[in-house]
Amino acid sequence: MGVLFVATGSLYIKLVERAAQTFREVTPDLPLDLITDGKDAVDERLFDEDRIRPGEGGAQARLEWMQLTQFERTLHVDCDVILLVEISDVFALLDLAVAHDKSRNAVGNSEP
Repeated sequence: MGVLFVATGSLYIKLVERAAQTFREVTPDLPLDLITDGKDAVDERLFDEDRIRPGEGGAQARLEWMQLTQFERTLHVDCDVILLVEISDVFALLDLAVAHDKSRNAVGNSEP
């Protein structure tokens, strides 16, 4: 079991480093994996395995890269998450757990 982050671009690299730091403070033994395009430097000390993949970022890359998880049970979280409490019990629930971003359904956000 482990946590998978996907981040591309300097803004998201900064966010994912902050998120990983909060995970390290609360759950220091929980494995953290980062998949990124490798265009921006990453503090590799925060992650157990830093996977750098060539190509562009974006939603399509995230879907493709999520399939590369090294964990039997993977919790994929966004880069802007801040962990406040221990979460290991979440992995017992995982088959597929999804939190939907309702703002994506707002008028104007779903139009081409």
